Amino acid sequence: MKLSTVLENSIKGMGIESGSLENINESTTSADIATFASQIGALIKKKYKTSLAYELCDVQPLNTPVGKVFILDKELQDEVTNKWKFTVKQTTVEAATKTANTGFTNEAWQDLNAMFGEDANDTCANVLAKVSASSETTDLLALLNDNAVSLGNIAASSYEDIHTYVGTAISKINQQTFRTMEAFAIVPAKMAGQYIIDPNYFVTDSLETTSQYLQYKFAKTKIYVNPDTEDMNIYVGVNGREPGTSSVIFSPYQYTVSPAIDPATGINYLYVFNRYGITMNPLHTEDDPMLYKFTFTLPFES
Repeated sequence: MKLSTVLENSIKGMGIESGSLENINESTTSADIATFASQIGALIKKKYKTSLAYELCDVQPLNTPVGKVFILDKELQDEVTNKWKFTVKQTTVEAATKTANTGFTNEAWQDLNAMFGEDANDTCANVLAKVSASSETTDLLALLNDNAVSLGNIAASSYEDIHTYVGTAISKINQQTFRTMEAFAIVPAKMAGQYIIDPNYFVTDSLETTSQYLQYKFAKTKIYVNPDTEDMNIYVGVNGREPGTSSVIFSPYQYTVSPAIDPATGINYLYVFNRYGITMNPLHTEDDPMLYKFTFTLPFES
């Protein structure tokens, strides 16, 4: 997914290549700076792809804070000869900065590394990545909610009816313009348990254990659990391997870990500065959607 582009941007932005790093607290000696910068760089390189954005978007990293993402569009010109016209569409993306206090003080982080070395790096990197993943996932879900075409509420007699309706939404996405059958559905948390215990769904290797969101794989559709327990929508979109066949585009730019002083307490903490953009595929329109949402009601629900 070209995460190397983001890592290169981050390391250059932090000045690690030149051995300098700003915002070091006053108690840190000049001899410690190069080591500290090197360790921070190692943390960035260990950034785990834990957000939903990496799971279900077309990932197109930015090389500058404001850049372009490109989508391949095709149009059938002649059904008899099967002649197609291909055009490249582009849209402007600006990387916004999301800042989060990790709760790690600079001294605590350095002490952990002094005591545990590489193991401490792995643990810290995992925690820091989850901090940034939270904002990426929240922004993605907000984008889906704002842009998905609503199919309303369905009265379902069982969870199987809902699963069938997910398939209907995928078919609708490909009805006017065929994109791909590689699709995703984000379902409320209360449905996750049903997928796991229902023998009609649970089959060998159907569960994906490497993702904290993915619960079930059915043919080319991946079922993800919405971490927002208040959101009862089911979102259905596509994420194909070919250019232009994903509903959403995720554009990471820089991921920086840096010490900074909390203005409220005066304590020096490690902060995550995560710069990225998330945009809908420009081919997604109300007349030819690439993303749907719907809610459901079951007879036994109050």
